[in-house]
Amino acid sequence: MEIAQTQYMVTDDGMVINDDGTTLRALINDEGFVIDQVYVNAINEDGTIIKEYPPNIVPLNTTKRLWLPKWDFELKDWIEGNPELALSEVKRMLIERYRFESYYLLGDGFDYKGNLISYTDYDQQQFSTQIMMFFMRPTVTTAKWMTLNNGYQTFTKDQFFEMYDKGEALKVEVEDLYNRMVDYVNSMTDFNAVDAMPSFKEAMKLIQ
Repeated sequence: MEIAQTQYMVTDDGMVINDDGTTLRALINDEGFVIDQVYVNAINEDGTIIKEYPPNIVPLNTTKRLWLPKWDFELKDWIEGNPELALSEVKRMLIERYRFESYYLLGDGFDYKGNLISYTDYDQQQFSTQIMMFFMRPTVTTAKWMTLNNGYQTFTKDQFFEMYDKGEALKVEVEDLYNRMVDYVNSMTDFNAVDAMPSFKEAMKLIQ
């Protein structure tokens, strides 16, 4: 079966012209907001490329990250049509990203006597299960546990409870860092500054 291939050309200013002589552009209202996308003729009868279009037929926004694109008739370019919404949304997305990235710190774990111990949500459940085992079976006095750097190691009951305390302390520390970072992000007022924020680990330096 033959697959039809669409042919097109791209002008020096980036306009894409299909093989039928049309190009896709934005149809905007008097305020500059998009109503629809429409195909319009791109080539004159004499074969030259059309340079001028009606004021409400403008190039598509293909390069700018805008929450509500708005055409600026004076600048002849796309701008943000709702700066407050854009700032609010980019903050929300950054905070969600930092929540996810903060879990990496729990995954990196903590050091206990030269052993790196992970303390993710899964690890916390495993810790709880082992502690329950200690209480339900007093004869159990040790626990074999997977470390991040030394494989399986055996720990006494007292050592295990010490590890649990360190894990809980790490959990509280990470939660505190996250909450402080949320406050920091919410205090920001510049869209580009929020959009350029680094990873959670790097951003922690801003509040420490």
